[in-house]
Amino acid sequence: MVLRKRRVGTRIDNIDDADLLLLKKRVDIATMVIISLIAILIARLWYLQIHLGEDYSHQAEENRVRVQVIQAPRGIITDRRGTVIVGNRPSFNVVWMKEDAPNPDEVIKALAGILHLDIPVLLDRVRAGSSQPPYMPLRLAEDIPWAELVYLENHRYQLPGVRIEVLPTRQYLNDEFASHFIGYLGEINKKELETRADDIYQGGDQVGKTGVEARHEAQLRGEKGRNYVEV
Repeated sequence: MVLRKRRVGTRIDNIDDADLLLLKKRVDIATMVIISLIAILIARLWYLQIHLGEDYSHQAEENRVRVQVIQAPRGIITDRRGTVIVGNRPSFNVVWMKEDAPNPDEVIKALAGILHLDIPVLLDRVRAGSSQPPYMPLRLAEDIPWAELVYLENHRYQLPGVRIEVLPTRQYLNDEFASHFIGYLGEINKKELETRADDIYQGGDQVGKTGVEARHEAQLRGEKGRNYVEV
């Protein structure tokens, strides 16, 4: 005796043309919706990967690389015989990197004692620079004595956020002559920043205020450099 397996199925009877047409419309609509969603997803991926990819890459690079500005020394001024009357010498300044300071209040208190400054004075300088990016150095003291420089270098690991920057500063070989004719330098102010057409200056820069230093600022100022450091 041979047993045969019977197929079990569902038989659909009595379906007229109207029902088939309705079913076909529903399938077509569902297919169009799925295709539309896939098209939107592909378009969005293209927009993010191709159109905005370069912007995201640029932003990531900016977050990964810290730009350090290297101040240029000002031009030397000589008399008609070639004798130097205004030169440059290094100035050791104390700057504050707030992104590297986990306990700023403690560091500021210690720094005030080292620099022989009042704590409120240093705190005011830190607050004045609170609006600038955390990776930009904030200058707290300029042209510090050699003894303070040596102490800070020897204890730099105990003062997180404190750095020493070396900038060229003016050296007038004839003070009386310089004050009347050569002029002097001063920190650029807000009005000067707004009125200058170029963008080579930033807050804290020294510019000629009077005399030769002011009249020949464009020739004496030098050109800044850039140092890119991975962080």
